[in-house]
Order: sequence, then structure tokens, then C-alpha cells
Amino acid sequence: MNKFYSIMLSLSIIFNGMFLFSQNSLNDKDDYAINTLIIKLKPEYRNSIKEKSNNALNNVLKKINATEIKSQFPNHKPVIQEKSNTSKDKLVDLSLIYNLQYSSSMETRKIINMLKSTGMFEYVEMKIIPKPFYIPSDPLLASQYYLYLIKAIQAWDVSKGDTNVVIGIIDTGIDFTNQSDLADNIKYNYNDVIDGVDNDGDGYIDNFRGWDLGDGDNNPSPNGDHGTWVAGIAGAKTDNGNGIASVGFNAKILPVKVANSTGILVAAYEGIIYAADKGCQIINCSWGSSAGRGQYGQDVVNYATINKGAIIISASGNDGNEIPMYPASYKNVINVAATLATDVKWTGTNYGINIDLCVPGENIYTTKNGGGYWSLTATSFATPVVSAAAALVKAHYPNYNGLQVGEQLRVTADVIDTIAGNIAYAGKLGSGRINVYRALTEDYHPSVRIDNIYTTDNKDNYFVSGDTLFIKAKLINFLAKTKNLYAKLSLSSAYTEMITDSVYYGAINTLASAENTQNLFAVKLIGTIPVNTILTFKLNYIDSAYNGFEYFEVKANSDYIDIYPNEISTTVTSVGRLAFKDDDWTVGIGYNYNQEQLIYNGGLIVATNATNVSNFDDNSFIMENKVNEIVPPIVSDYDVSSSFNDNNAGTAKLGISITNNIYAWTSTSNNKFLIYEYKINNNNSTDISSLYVGQFADWDIYDYVDNIASYDTALKMGYIYKEGYLYAGIKLLTSNYPGYYAFNNDGTLGSYALYGGFSKTEKYSSISGQLKRTYASTGDVSHVVSAGPYNIPASSNITVAFAIIAGDNLDDIKNSANAAQQKYIEKYLEMPFNYSAYNITDRAAMLRWGTVINASKYLLRVRPKDLSEAWRYYNVNNKTSDSLNTLNVLYLKANTEYEWQFRAIKNDAIYSPFSKIISFTTTQNNLCNTVTNMTENNITSNNVVLTWDTITGATSYMLRWKKFNSSEWSYANIYYNTGSYSVNYLESSTLYEWQIRAFCKDNYYSDFSNIHEFNTLGDCQTPSALGVSYITNTKAILYWNKVDSAKLYMVRWREVSGTWNYAIVYNPTNYLQIGCSICDPIHMLKANTSYEWQIRTFCNDEKTYYSNFSDINYFSTLNVKSYADNIAKIKKDNIIYAYPNPVSNVLKLKIDEPINAKINLEIYDMFAKKLYNKYITLEKNTDFAIDMNEFANGIYLLNITSEEYNQQLKIIKQ
Repeated sequence: MNKFYSIMLSLSIIFNGMFLFSQNSLNDKDDYAINTLIIKLKPEYRNSIKEKSNNALNNVLKKINATEIKSQFPNHKPVIQEKSNTSKDKLVDLSLIYNLQYSSSMETRKIINMLKSTGMFEYVEMKIIPKPFYIPSDPLLASQYYLYLIKAIQAWDVSKGDTNVVIGIIDTGIDFTNQSDLADNIKYNYNDVIDGVDNDGDGYIDNFRGWDLGDGDNNPSPNGDHGTWVAGIAGAKTDNGNGIASVGFNAKILPVKVANSTGILVAAYEGIIYAADKGCQIINCSWGSSAGRGQYGQDVVNYATINKGAIIISASGNDGNEIPMYPASYKNVINVAATLATDVKWTGTNYGINIDLCVPGENIYTTKNGGGYWSLTATSFATPVVSAAAALVKAHYPNYNGLQVGEQLRVTADVIDTIAGNIAYAGKLGSGRINVYRALTEDYHPSVRIDNIYTTDNKDNYFVSGDTLFIKAKLINFLAKTKNLYAKLSLSSAYTEMITDSVYYGAINTLASAENTQNLFAVKLIGTIPVNTILTFKLNYIDSAYNGFEYFEVKANSDYIDIYPNEISTTVTSVGRLAFKDDDWTVGIGYNYNQEQLIYNGGLIVATNATNVSNFDDNSFIMENKVNEIVPPIVSDYDVSSSFNDNNAGTAKLGISITNNIYAWTSTSNNKFLIYEYKINNNNSTDISSLYVGQFADWDIYDYVDNIASYDTALKMGYIYKEGYLYAGIKLLTSNYPGYYAFNNDGTLGSYALYGGFSKTEKYSSISGQLKRTYASTGDVSHVVSAGPYNIPASSNITVAFAIIAGDNLDDIKNSANAAQQKYIEKYLEMPFNYSAYNITDRAAMLRWGTVINASKYLLRVRPKDLSEAWRYYNVNNKTSDSLNTLNVLYLKANTEYEWQFRAIKNDAIYSPFSKIISFTTTQNNLCNTVTNMTENNITSNNVVLTWDTITGATSYMLRWKKFNSSEWSYANIYYNTGSYSVNYLESSTLYEWQIRAFCKDNYYSDFSNIHEFNTLGDCQTPSALGVSYITNTKAILYWNKVDSAKLYMVRWREVSGTWNYAIVYNPTNYLQIGCSICDPIHMLKANTSYEWQIRTFCNDEKTYYSNFSDINYFSTLNVKSYADNIAKIKKDNIIYAYPNPVSNVLKLKIDEPINAKINLEIYDMFAKKLYNKYITLEKNTDFAIDMNEFANGIYLLNITSEEYNQQLKIIKQ
């Protein structure tokens, strides 16, 4: 009975508060009663209908032209909740359920939404009309073989049932007039004999032999044969020497006719209630529908089983597939499949993981209208066999409630999965084929079933690869106490890896439950899981007297997610739909604000004409990448992304793919909107022209027939509202011409009518007409906000973005509109669009593009397609007052293909991507030749004379030059026909390149010439950083910084105001010793004398290019006595020796006697730059090492000083 559980990713997806419908289309009108709804009040509104006290409801009933609203079960009083016989299930209160009929032509879903918006109802559903399941067969077969197969004969030796056990036959009526086998077994109501009076006061006059709910009378005679066929199998009089036998033997049957005069089952579920109220312990339903898993049907089932303790037996259906039928697939119903005489599955039966039991359904011999018997095949006729067996079990175990009766049949069934013909269906035929004898004799089996399953990944509960699923299973035991129950989880799937598959539940008493709160089942999802994969788990039960199983399902890698990022909550799909995933708008939570669901439907529309229209409404879009939350978010506080294409649009296909990004923020000023961004890519090899993009929404705000639609031109926002209530809007965030169309959905006041469908022509017209209809007056309204036209080059894309907003009033959504615009451009600037080249000549082209409203400027770049030149860049300020921006690009080459692209820029941090590269070709030019024979003359460090051959017919020239590898040209316009030009103010020692073009009459001009190069001479600089070192009484060393361009240096020195002495030093040497120690005295410097010196640079060998002399520098030689004294002191105080000198690696210092003071060592290069400094103490006969490896080759000065003396050594590094 708890066959299987479909554990969806969000419970609201299955039973959303606003929508509780089948996933079948409402176009299947035969499945539903026309203009009829089943509504169930919330308990707090119990008296609202009777007292007509709720104005909101009264307004809705008036607007839908309600013709009748009546209690579905008028004889039922309010229920006082108490513990049921299965201990914890809530009792169903049927007094809250009403039948509503109306005459309005509005869409049914609109009416349902309107009623739900009052907040008064637990559910509002269409009334389902199920169908009987039967396939007539050979009428001459006269064998009830199934009685032997299911061991009914042996069972009768144990029990022949009880006349107090009644089987309710909910069907098309019973021929009890012509069938004595049935007439003798009717459960007659002797408290209300046929006399025209309701003697028992139950609200049904003369319901002596059942009731006709289909036509509302006391005659349950048949409209059609089906009921008589079913009744004969379930309750033919047995052991009467006439006709056939039923398994129930002494059990009675109650005719409950639910078909109207045409044979349609108009009161099927109401018949279940009638049977339960009249004491039927067993209720047979040989009918069903795939149209509904509505809450009304489950309420009816729960009332019969929980409130009244009955068991419902229902047929699985005759479609030969796994599609669930209802009521068979409801919780607390025994779902019956049909087999053959060989226990092999009958080909026509439905099967699957929701089946409970099998029983023969082929050639079942039974009664027929008018008398006589024949045999038939279908699940309709397998079902009453199980109902009759249940009656026998109930009689034998009178204390069992209905659910326990069903479980007793289930746990004593014979396994048939292993039969050759059934192996392919193992696990999909329930617990097996019933064995009535075992059901009456084996009372020691437990029966454990799932009461509730909870699955979580401890994150977002959108189960994807890498997640670990934790599963908590609450189990209920209906029968004998378990002893050592284990539950073992299994799953045959390449996408799962079992972590914890076994849980010990131990002893569970009868009708008690247990839950694995601490030890959860755990399963890891792995691999590349296909989208919307249903993982079917099998839960196996093992105990000493019991082996059972059942299934539950978990959906993984869903292609939609419910998001709750801020004040807005909604469902995000992967196919361009808003708020709901499916055609019927049942899968999803809608678009919610302030705990109100505001939308009926909505989505994306893209079109180029009235034929090529891709849109959500026609299911044009196919998912490419399913919707996923981006973690961590990149743009907003909550980023979501998906992609899809329009490959399902058929002949209307545009050949586009779309990336849909959704952004949301949580801060107070930004928490009432979501941004829907669409990046639309042209997948074709040709351009797409005149494309329009629209965001459609049919908002239903509270009482939607009082909605109004309007448009704010300044904000580019359409909005819909109900006076004094909430507002919802769509704002265009990106550029291009905005469009708006407000619909009166019923077609009044000249609007397109959407009730009859939304045609492609209407869709195109509504999104391409710019501000075509900016107001829709009070009523059922919708709107579309659009942008266009766009031209998309092949393999390029555009971006269109909308903010979808909800708020408390108009000012609220206006504030959100401005906030959304600001948030969008904070992170992103749209790429320029609609770009093209025109007015192309041999040397120029005009480029134009659509204005990006939030840009401050544009950066364009142009180059020859053969890459013979680098990109040429242009900055263009944005003209927001115009719809187009332009740039005239000059100085192009004739007969050349160019490519160009550009980007929009808001500021240094916010700019768009570059557009796709597009190209144009300049025209041919033969009127102005290119300059040739270019030369460079009279080159100096700063100047050059450039020459060329003049061009016949030239009126002027444009000369340009730049440093090599620079992108910045300098230009000179020469307004006469000459062959030379002097360029000044160049930088020295620099490589330059130059070009020239000629201008001729009629604005023609040549290509630029080939590039020529030249080098300026270097600057001849005066040496700097002059210094003097190693001064004695007879000599000194002069040094300076090298000049890179120097050829040689001229050094001069003299006694102050004396005669100059000169010396030449060749670069790169940058020092000179003047004077000497051991030489001709004429060459020595004078002791104790002041000298001055200067230096100049020569930069060519001819000595014609030279610098100024440096400033004068001064130094003084030592006197003879102080020098001699110093030498003597050093010798006296033990001179320090340095060796080896010259040195390559390590310089060592040594002293004969220790010095009682710290010695300071300093090494200088010839530019007086200190390179080394260290304080040391030298002991006698010890060395101190200085690592010279890091010093470049050259001359260095080592200064050695202490408190007593100083010493200077010249060190040569080589």
C-alpha cells in the first residue's frame, strides 16, 4: 500500500501550495468534469461558504460566474482529531470539501489561481473523471481456474467468510434484477426500505440496495456492463447451486453506482466515501486515470482507510506500461496487476514499482447484464478477485483494520518474479500472486512498510554528482512483531556508490513505527549524471519470518532549481521559462514576494518575423547546460546560470543558443528584484537581422481580474498591479529601442486575445512594435517588455537583460528598477551591437553602432586583415542622445580588406568585451601614387633632413615619424609639392622610422610609403661624479663616470691659476693617475700644493663632436714631513699587508703585531662609491679574508683606519 515514494528535490515541486495537478495536459478534457472544481477549505474558514462572509471569496465567485457551490459530502460533520487505528495519521475532515461549478470562459488554471489567492483553501482541483478498465473476451469459457490457482478452495476449508463483511462495488451499477447470483448477495439496508422516506436519516431516501451517485437516485441499476461483470467476480452467491462462486464466499456486496446515464464515472471518488460511510470494509475500484495525483483523491482514500478502517483495492490499468494510475497508485491503496493462468504477467497489464499484488486477470468467468455468464480479460477483473480475498481475510481476522487486511494478503503472496516469463519484470509485480490459503493460515509474518522517507545532502537538496545523500526511513509494522529487522538499501545505477546500505531496526511491535534517526543510509552520487535522472532505490526487509521490499525514488541532477536569494523566491529553469518548468505550470514554486505567488506563466520570446519565432510557450528551447548555482558567485550575491538553444522550434528555428544568467542581491535596497540576462549567440554562418527579444509575464496579483498593466517610459519598465495591493514589473536594463505591449487577455479594447492561444504572429507583433500598447485596463492582464531590432553577425552575440521586480507599491518597484540598473552596470557593461561600415571609399570608411546607454565612451580598433599593420585605436565619446554612434576612419589603404571591433567603456573598471571582428574592403584608387626614393641626410643628435621624389599632381604631403617599436606617430603636413623636410627636436642615439603619403586633387591620396629608418647621433655629455683618490705628496688618481657615447676624454689639471697640463684617456677607461712617486721630479706633483682639474668628452674620432669641460674640481697634495711621518708611524706600528694583489678571489690581510683597537676596513671603487665596510680586530700572525668574488674587475681603494693611524692600499681585481 505504501508502494513507493517519489522523493523529489523540493516537496513544493510535487504538491505546491498553488498548483496540485496532473502533469498531463488539461487539453485531455475527457479526464475532467467540465467547469467543475473540487475545493477544500482550511479549517479556520469552515463557515465562510455557508455564511457568505468572506468578501474576497464572494468577489471571486461573482467574477467566475459561479453557478453552484455545495458540500461534496453534506452528511459529514466536522471531525475531531484523535489517534487513528494506525496510530498517527490525521483523520480526514470531509465536511471541508465542496463542489464548485461555474460558467465563466476563463482558463481553468486562472480560476484555480484566483481561488487559491484568497488564502482560504487547502487545495483547489479539477474534478477527475476516471475510466473503467476492461477488454471483453470469449463469452463461452466456463472455467474459474483462478480459484484453484490462488488456493481459494483450500481457504474455504479454513473460513467461508462472513455476511457482515461487505465489498463496495464502486462502478457503473449492478443488474440485480436479472442476476439471482447477485441479487441474493446484495447488502440490503433494512433501515431504509423503499417507501419514499429517508427512514434512517442518512440523507439518502430509500437507499435500500445501495445508491446511484451518478444520477442521484436510489436505483443502482447499470448504465453499462462493467459494474455487473466486476460484481460477479467479487460477490456472486457461492454454494447456491447456481452460476459461479466468488472467493469471498459469504461476503456481501454493496452496489455504488457512480456512472451517469451515459456511462461516465462522474462520482467515482464520492462513491468511495459512500461505501466507507455505509460500512464497506472492502472497496473495489476497477477503474482509474493517469490524470491525477491530486490531494482530493488522496483525501478520499485516507478517509476510507484512516477514518473508516476500510481497504481500497484498485486496478493498475490496461496500458501495458509503467505509467501510474490513480487511485491504484495512491498511498493506502492495494494496486493490482493481472497475470495469466501460468502466473506470467498478462501483456496488457500495467506494472512497475508501485504494484502491490498480482492475480489472474485473463478469461475471468463472471456475470453479465440480463442474466448469464461470460469471461473477460483485464485488470478490472483481476481486482475483484483480490477484493473478495480481502473479504475472506477480514472475516478471519475481524480485528484487523483495512490496511492490515491488505498487508496480510501481500505478505502471504506467492513469489512469481522467478518464473521465466516474469524475469524481465522482477520487482515490478509486487510481492507476487495472492495465495488465499496462506493468508488465512500464516498469521506470524510482520509487514513493514515505509511511512515516510526523508533524503538530504545537508546542503541545498539539489542532488548532483559528488553529493552524499543521507536517507532517513520511518517504517511502520502492520502485522506480527518483528524480532531482528534489518533494512538493506540497494540500487542498480552507475551513478551511485553505496556508503551505508544496512540499518538495524530490531523489534517493532504491531502498528508501531521506528526510524533510523542516528544511523542514516548514505549513498554517494558519482559520474556524469544525466539531467533529471530518477534513481530508484529498493529497500529490502529481512527478519526471521519476513522478507519484503519496496521502492522509493530520488531525482538527481534536476534541470530546474528553486531559489530563495532575497525577498523574491522562484523556480529557475533551463529552457527560458519563468517560475515553472512544465507546460501546465505545475513543476515549480512560481514567483513569490511577501509570501504571495504572483505569476501565472512567463518566459522568453525571440523573433525576426511572424514566422521565425522561438519562445517558451511553444517549447522551442532545448537545454544545453542545466541551471546551476555559481559558487562562489562572481557578479552578485547569488549567481545562477544555464544555457539552451532553439533547436525544437522546427521551421521557426532562428539558429540561436542562449546563456541565461540570473543575478540576485541581499542588501535591503536590492532585495526585491532578480536580473535575467540573456546572451544570445548566432550559430548560423550568416548574419541574423532585425531580431527582437521579449520577456513575457502573465502576472496574477491576488484577484487577477482586477489587475492593471502600465508602462514607465523613463525607466523602460512595464508593471502590473492591483489597486491597494502588490506590484510586479519587468524593466529593460540594456540598450536598443524598448518595446512594450500590455494585453487584456480576454481580447477586449483592441488587445490581442490570449485565452484562445498566443500565436506566433501575435508574439512577433507584440515584441517588435516598440511602445505599441502601454496600458491594459482592469481585468486579467499580462505584458511583454522587449528590445530590438538587433543585427547579430555570424558566430557573434548580443546581450539583453531585464530586471524582474516585485514590491509593495509603485514607488517601491521604481526604487528597485533604479537599483537594478545601477547594480547591473556596476559589474557589467553590455557589448556594443548593431554595428556596420558604410560610405566606404578607397581611403576612408564610416563605422556606426547602437548606443550603449550606460557607456561613457567607446574604444575602436582597425587594422588590415592581412595584419600588415598593427591595430589603430580610436576613442569615441558616447552620444547618449542619439540611437547611433559613428566614427569616420581615414587614411586607409585602397583596395584593402580591413577588420574592426570595439568595446563600450563606463570607466577604468567597467567595460564590455570586445565585439566580434567584422570586416569591410576599401575601393580601388589609381589617382595618387605612393612616394618612393626616400633618403635621410644631415643626421645629428636632434635633427635630420628627409628627402623623397615628388609625385606628379600632388598638392601636399603628410609626413609621420616615430621611435622604433612605439605606437605614437608624430605628423607634419606639407602644403606644397616639395621633396624634402627637416625634422627637429629628435632624441639622440635613437632609432626612428618614417613614412610619407601624397595628397592629390579631388581628395584622393596615396598609401603611406614603405617605412624607412635612421639613427640619430648620441648626446656628447660631460662626465659626472668627478673625484680624486690615493693622494700623496707627489701624485693623485683622478676618476669620473663613463659616458656611453664617448670615444675619448680630455683631462686637464694645474696648480691653481697656473698653466694647464693635458692628457687623453680612451673610453672605457675612466681614471687617470697624475704625478708619480718614483720618476723624474718634473712629472711629480708638488707637495703641499692645491690643484684644480677638468674633463671633457669627445664623441667622434674626428674630435669635432665634444662636450663642455666639466666644472673645476680641487684637491691638495700632502706635505713631505707628514707623509714621511705617516710612513714611519705605519712601519713603527706594524704595517698591514694585503695579498695577493692583484687578487682574483680572496684578499687576505696580515699584521706582524696586534693592534689594540678596532680597525675599520672600507673598499671604494674609482667613482668613490663605498662597496665594503667592516670593523675587525687583527691578532699577530693571523689573516683576515675579504671575498672579492662579487667585485667586478678593476681598481679599488682599500682604506684602513684606526684611532692611531690610517693606511690606503690600491687593490687590483682581475
